[in-house]
Amino acid sequence: MLFRILQGWFYYFFKSPKVEELAKKRILFCLNCKYLKWYRKKDQWLYQDHGMPMNTNKVYCSKCMGCPISKKIRSPKERCPIKKW
Repeated sequence: MLFRILQGWFYYFFKSPKVEELAKKRILFCLNCKYLKWYRKKDQWLYQDHGMPMNTNKVYCSKCMGCPISKKIRSPKERCPIKKW
């Protein structure tokens, strides 16, 4: 599990076209998920644009013990806790 977390952080800072494509596909499921939560309520108003977070660092998965979405979607071996991807 630690490897998957580190992998997500690695690809967050060192972009890979293949991983970014994967992240774009995954975030579409996350954005419509009831487990997507904002770290701070006011960020929802500051960083939301047409129903989509402009900054995925401001949201997390409440089903997965608070995993930051921006890192979770970039870890190729990571899986959605409710099996959406």
